[in-house]
Amino acid sequence: MKRSATTSGSAETGDTPPGRRATLLFLALAVTAMAVAALESLILPALPMLQSDLDIRPAKAATWAVALTVSAAISTPLAGSLADLHGPRRTMAGVLLLVTCGGLVSAAAHSYTMFLVGQILMGTGTGVIPIGFVVLRSLYAPDRLKAPMGTFMAAITAGNCAGVLFAGPIANSLSRAWMYALPTLCAAAGGVLFHLTAAGLRTPASEMARPGGKARPGGKAGPSRVDWPGAATLAVGLALLFIWLDRAPKDGWGAATSLALVASSVVVLVGWVYVENRVEHAMVAPALLRRRGIWGPVSVGVAQGWIYSMVVYLVPQLLALPKATGLGLGANASEIGYYLCAALAAAVLSSPLAGLAARHVGSRVVAGVGMVSLAAGALTPAYHHEPWQIVCGLVLTGIGAAAGSTAIFVVAASAVAPEQLGVATALTTVARALGGAVGTQVAALIMTHNPILVPGGPPSDDGFRIAYLTAMAIAVAAVGLVFAFPRDAPARPTRSRVRVPAAAPSSLPDGPPA
Repeated sequence: MKRSATTSGSAETGDTPPGRRATLLFLALAVTAMAVAALESLILPALPMLQSDLDIRPAKAATWAVALTVSAAISTPLAGSLADLHGPRRTMAGVLLLVTCGGLVSAAAHSYTMFLVGQILMGTGTGVIPIGFVVLRSLYAPDRLKAPMGTFMAAITAGNCAGVLFAGPIANSLSRAWMYALPTLCAAAGGVLFHLTAAGLRTPASEMARPGGKARPGGKAGPSRVDWPGAATLAVGLALLFIWLDRAPKDGWGAATSLALVASSVVVLVGWVYVENRVEHAMVAPALLRRRGIWGPVSVGVAQGWIYSMVVYLVPQLLALPKATGLGLGANASEIGYYLCAALAAAVLSSPLAGLAARHVGSRVVAGVGMVSLAAGALTPAYHHEPWQIVCGLVLTGIGAAAGSTAIFVVAASAVAPEQLGVATALTTVARALGGAVGTQVAALIMTHNPILVPGGPPSDDGFRIAYLTAMAIAVAAVGLVFAFPRDAPARPTRSRVRVPAAAPSSLPDGPPA
């Protein structure tokens, strides 16, 4: 009798232990995220080859990477909002359609403009991150969510690692077209599997869409409308901000164009706050940004992206210097990629562990350890330039980035209602991207405009040291920001739960994961 009551209650709530289909859904999500991450990271090692193939100057080719970042910053909040309102299945289909078109256009590109269009379309793939967190929130109970989040972040980092590591070999053995086509096809295949396995997945959006579902703030059942004015205003403001960060070092930080761009960005973003305060269903309610569980992770996310980008910018610059300078190793692009994979591999291994640790000791501790590890990773190459010492610094940096990223996403996801999860994690994603853009520019500025350096002279040991120590100082300061996180008590172990439609209990059969 007791068993019947339990079963009945499970049917009413739609919660059952995870089964084979839940495992397939998680694998499809991980494969899709890995493929998209690999596709977006190809630009890093392949940039010199692309410049040669398309006969483009390095300064002009750099706009490709900027276009990818701007597109990601604009589309990620929108993807998170759409996933909250309409569910992850439909949103993932739209995002992957754009990514697939972008990958194929990049593979077939024969001109600068065509390749630029492909990169803009591919940049929308970062929207997979908030979509993935919406799926995980629907699959797992809150007290079981931290470890899957860490594994999901590990899959994304593994994709970045694969893109950096295999871009050159695929291009050299096959062609540049296949370098983009293979991960594009993998992303499309993962998307098809995701679409099939996510059928019937119960999310806050599906609950609101049902007759008699949860009421919206206006009192009506069903999902809200998309805040297109807010999305457009945020998109323009972020685009102006990232373009300013890209152009200011070339034009001069005090140049008229730089001042006009930053002023325009500030005006538009202030206008965005004004718009969001007055629309009925804001994409990002300003009140959301005032929560400790949001502004804390967003602040730490900016710092984490800033530090990581400084280190991964400085290390290749150092490695590529000729041995005759007494600093570098004369490494080529492939060798530099192997070094960077040390940081990525450490992050892949650390992300699931960070999720488990956050569950047992709390996200504050994990984030604090991450910031300390980032500080140690920046300090190590500041005074030691031997290969094994550089690898140690990169490993510490990878561990810190993994721990910090997992912690900030866990905190942001725990601070909001399920129907706001996509937007909350999207804000954290944009914060990391913004920090990365700022960090790269700061590192380049220190290396080229340091008063210790000889104007026009080659990079010096002092220049690298000041840049690394700057990154370390930011990491130490970010430890203080970690205390802004809401306190999360370690959860007691419970059985994980999966939400499935009550009308179709057989769509997600009981039993252990395959």
